Amino acid sequence: MSVIPTRHYALRTPHLIGRTTETDRIQRAVKDWLRSYAFYFYGPGGIGKTRLLEEIGDRIKQVSFSTRLVGWSGIIDLYLSGMHSNSGIEKAICEAIDPDREYFAHYWDMRSNFEHQHREHMDAHQREMLRTQLAAAFIGAFNTLAGKTRVVLTFDTVELIQYENDLIQTICQVQEEAITVKTWLLETLPQLNNTVIIFAGRPKSMKLDADLRAAFADKSDWCYAAYELAGFDEAETAYYFQEIIARNG
Repeated sequence: MSVIPTRHYALRTPHLIGRTTETDRIQRAVKDWLRSYAFYFYGPGGIGKTRLLEEIGDRIKQVSFSTRLVGWSGIIDLYLSGMHSNSGIEKAICEAIDPDREYFAHYWDMRSNFEHQHREHMDAHQREMLRTQLAAAFIGAFNTLAGKTRVVLTFDTVELIQYENDLIQTICQVQEEAITVKTWLLETLPQLNNTVIIFAGRPKSMKLDADLRAAFADKSDWCYAAYELAGFDEAETAYYFQEIIARNG
């Protein structure tokens, strides 16, 4: 009988500890409207990848980076079943950055039509044609909105987008969907304007890192970089335990 390994994580603290280099780098990127940026932060479980994404979201919501607006996708966690398809990811982004459907109205109409015809069992050629048109509508609407708003997209657990089976993929049964999402990431994201994208995952997803680097390589208005998240230094470790003790009274 297979045994699922126990995951061990550091306890969450009220304040982000360390990561000054990473948060400063991201904040500078968000302020730089002249270019788009994609960052890949990788490290083992419990190192603080998700906590970093949460902090970025909190800062976007609480701090004005400039006189212009900044929209955030929320954390798109690829571990969640709803994020195992390009359709699910597009839906999450649209709802987060355009909740009133001001910019994506045409996309939503096309999506409704696509879903209706999909239920009517359209043939594969027609489905692919409509899917291509829907993707183009998403990109067009996104870039129209991005003409007025800096957009930050954050993706977590990107190690699920890989090329070999592992225990997590087997349990989640996301192999085919993962390939679809991988294609969407590589083909769609480089076409977006005025955007900062942050990926977080374990080191096993470094093949994805190589493919993302290649996808953004010929985009003169994009800057792509990957960084390994290190553990706490001595001072940060001491501060971490002070925060845990204070939290638990």
